[in-house]
Amino acid sequence: MAADLRAKAALLSPGPEREAILKKARQLETASHMDDWASSPGLRPPKP
Repeated sequence: MAADLRAKAALLSPGPEREAILKKARQLETASHMDDWASSPGLRPPKP
């Protein structure tokens, strides 16, 4: 999704709409990284 938004932003001229799209792309990338981190095996409790 973030890559799609970045591609869409690349077609736009600089301005508020482009910046809003790039901001959303960054938010999606951050959320993806946080999800990867939260679901990493290192954060799971040990098995009994």
